[in-house]
Amino acid sequence: MLITVSQHAPASTRSAILLAAAEAGLRAQTMEDGLGGEVIAVAGSLSIEPLELAGIERVEAVHKPYMLASLEARSRSTVTVGNVVIGGGKPVTIAGPCSIEPGDGLVEIARSVKAAGATILR
Repeated sequence: MLITVSQHAPASTRSAILLAAAEAGLRAQTMEDGLGGEVIAVAGSLSIEPLELAGIERVEAVHKPYMLASLEARSRSTVTVGNVVIGGGKPVTIAGPCSIEPGDGLVEIARSVKAAGATILR
């Protein structure tokens, strides 16, 4: 079950949902939705009472696998590695050796990787 809680919901709404899940013996996990609110994932179903709280935007009793990782549960995100942004809409090429190389060898590999167009050395 996925419960989307708005950014303006009182803290008591989140607490009530988590308490209801715990009392039902269900595991619950929260994550930000990227819009100021959050998504609460409950491994199972809760009765309707806790879902009639202020600030509940949406309740999905049945959801797809990996729903918390989908864009339906959160907004797009980016990760910055050095000065390279991953997830910003531009492809990022990461390259490098499959094993640990000695220092001199790694510098040579880094130069080759950069010359080939990669932006991150793994």
